[in-house]
Amino acid sequence: LSAGGTMAQHLIKKGCEIIHFFYRPNSANSVDLRLSGIRETVLKNHLPFTEENIYCGDPADIDFIKTMKIVTGKTGIICANDSTAAVLLSSLERINVKMTSDCLICGYDNMKYSQYLKYPLTSYLQPCEEMANISVELAIRRIKNHHHIPMTVNVNGKIIERESTIFNL
Repeated sequence: LSAGGTMAQHLIKKGCEIIHFFYRPNSANSVDLRLSGIRETVLKNHLPFTEENIYCGDPADIDFIKTMKIVTGKTGIICANDSTAAVLLSSLERINVKMTSDCLICGYDNMKYSQYLKYPLTSYLQPCEEMANISVELAIRRIKNHHHIPMTVNVNGKIIERESTIFNL
């Protein structure tokens, strides 16, 4: 939840009044959690968020991409991951949507190539090493003592801000 909410809040602070979420079919369960966090944060900020803000499809499908409602200078798109965002960036450019003036876009996972795209991609960096260490520690704890109850632990990542979420109107 928090990763979705964090990214939505980032785009809202950047001036986006319309937030879309874009993901590919058959995505991981974590995508549903991101979507929940986005929805909650957008609605708490008194902005609209309905099924019309959620796009599930192929980011390379130009006909599908043309169905996205982009309001110049007000639209932010959160993609389920950086690879989806990278393809969507290219597709939007092919239909003459101008990044950083028409809309902002971001993703998750901070893939190595994200900083080298035509519009360097803002991305949410997951604390993978910390998550792995905590998982191992909790597993060992349960193995040593079966009476320990399962735990849910939340760790926060951070936004790596790049050009793709800076409006240049």
